[in-house]
Amino acid sequence: MFSSLELPSRGMSYRSKHVILTSFQKQGSFDTYISEARSIRESTFLKPLGESEECEEDSDAFLLKRAGFENIVTQLESGQAAPYDFDSKTAALPRAHAAAIRKRMDSFRTTMKTRHGPDLKTVFKSQGAPSTGSPPPAPPPSENAHPLFHNNSSVNFRASPAPPSYAQTMAEVSTRSMTPTLARESEEEDIKLHFGGPPQSTTSLNSWDQLPNFTISQDALGITHISDLTCQSDLDKIRVLALLELTVTLDDHNIPLRTLRATKAKAASSENVVFGVPLSMLLANDRKRDPQATIPLVFIEMLSFLEDNGLLEEGILRIPGSLLRINSIIQEIESTFNTGLFSFEGKKCVDVSSCLKQFLRDLPVPLLTKEYLPTFASLVEIDELKEQVRTLNLLILLLPSLHQRALKRLLEFCEAITKHSDQNKMDLMNIAMVIAPNLFFSLPSMHGFDDVAMAANTTHIVRLLIKYHDLLWTVPGEMLKQVRYLYDLELKRLNHKAVMKAIKEMQHKSVPTGRRHGHESAHHIIRVQAPLFTRVSMAVNISEFTTAGEIVQKLVKCSHINRVVLKKRYSNSSIDSLYSSQSSSEDNSGSMSPEEDVKQFLFEVGGNIGERCLHDDTDVQLLCSTNPNATWFIKPKDEPLDLV
Repeated sequence: MFSSLELPSRGMSYRSKHVILTSFQKQGSFDTYISEARSIRESTFLKPLGESEECEEDSDAFLLKRAGFENIVTQLESGQAAPYDFDSKTAALPRAHAAAIRKRMDSFRTTMKTRHGPDLKTVFKSQGAPSTGSPPPAPPPSENAHPLFHNNSSVNFRASPAPPSYAQTMAEVSTRSMTPTLARESEEEDIKLHFGGPPQSTTSLNSWDQLPNFTISQDALGITHISDLTCQSDLDKIRVLALLELTVTLDDHNIPLRTLRATKAKAASSENVVFGVPLSMLLANDRKRDPQATIPLVFIEMLSFLEDNGLLEEGILRIPGSLLRINSIIQEIESTFNTGLFSFEGKKCVDVSSCLKQFLRDLPVPLLTKEYLPTFASLVEIDELKEQVRTLNLLILLLPSLHQRALKRLLEFCEAITKHSDQNKMDLMNIAMVIAPNLFFSLPSMHGFDDVAMAANTTHIVRLLIKYHDLLWTVPGEMLKQVRYLYDLELKRLNHKAVMKAIKEMQHKSVPTGRRHGHESAHHIIRVQAPLFTRVSMAVNISEFTTAGEIVQKLVKCSHINRVVLKKRYSNSSIDSLYSSQSSSEDNSGSMSPEEDVKQFLFEVGGNIGERCLHDDTDVQLLCSTNPNATWFIKPKDEPLDLV
């Protein structure tokens, strides 16, 4: 299983359900939740439960589709026979993950056989037998198959085919077993998040106020946040691995994987509609005004206004605004926001905070998504706090990227409120109780608002989200290692001759003869490309413990941002948003002093990863040995890699 959260002790029992519910009732804090529920009732029309459009999706089909077996599921659902060589399709997965898929496949096959009758009795009759249609095993790699290579600026690896998706990898992977260096040697190996925290004696939880502080364990290859990965293929693989790991974790705790069937979002009646519109549609409209937008602007502006004006206001988020004023603001937003004429200036914070909560409840696809909303709520059934946090991390990795960004922004706002709790009287508990019914509004069981256990459970989950949001948006190192393995396996299967030839050419051109024969093995050379700089390519000597931050600093000291390149790519307003105060630092050559520029990062591109932004403390030599086929770029974090 995957992991990057590691407590010194594994024996801390959280006694989750009893502690959460007892503490919730003992402290008399249910009143805050009830008050928020009453406010929601007064401002929202609720469908009777019998008329709810929500229904649970078959969890077996849900898992199999997202693990790359959608064609098989479709055939089984339609009653068709689907002979399938299972073993060859899961050879690249950890054993626990392969077992989870097999279990769901067997269960779904039984369900479909019961539904369709004896016509499916031939399904999987060849399971376990060698498949005649599977690709031949990939040849074992030689010792020097992927030595450290040194880039040449004339070779553009990004012109090569896009990395395979996870579904393609699952559908095409050979029957060769995992290599010893990447295979998991035991079922105890963890692929969830590792973190460090205080000793057990200080983490026993007897009240709601005692959530321990955890810190991410350092990784020589660099800690990876979700935002550091921008290649869709990387994200697809991570989501599938996270889903499989989530399934194994829930099985270990005897918790069923419950999912709501996602309903198709209705098209907005007008481009001006803001409330009740999916985040993806809002963002698409916003990008017509601001191509750099990554989160819907109305959501950002509401949060920014409250941060600027309401952090010290007593009862922020908890005290409801005037229903008449709220409706007036919403109507004004609907009619003028997309024209750029709307402003929250002059509005009362209580009214804007009520609009924010209304916005969250009206989302057709909630922030936590309908598919995973029940699973979020069920995490309290896990007894240990560290396992709750680890499993919550897996669920965050499963969310769509836009929902990850929007949820992270909301939680950062909530954390900012708690830092001023002495003035605003809104501590972590109060904030969680106000946010929980709005985040979990789409859960059918929430519509009664009178279930104390559900109130306590969802409030606890929101507390964890706010408290540990910095941890939860981290990709576990072992999970990223598995992603690399899948890429390596696919590249070996494809045996990309053009890539291998280019690697050999770059080795011949860039590496001194003595080093190719093994001399000075402690030092290597990589070529770093920097398309936005006046010096677009630079050879860098790396040695043991050379970090990504040091390489960036070497380039910044000997080169400058090239404004001519920027002008070709951006309008003046876009340049100003990317590089503030640049006009004052221009010189006659069209270059700018880097002191005024946004932070630059070293990126690992290609090889056994799509694209990854490296943290400054990443050990580059170790990373080169892990991904010898990578190319290296320096650029701002949010800058797309289509610069050259």
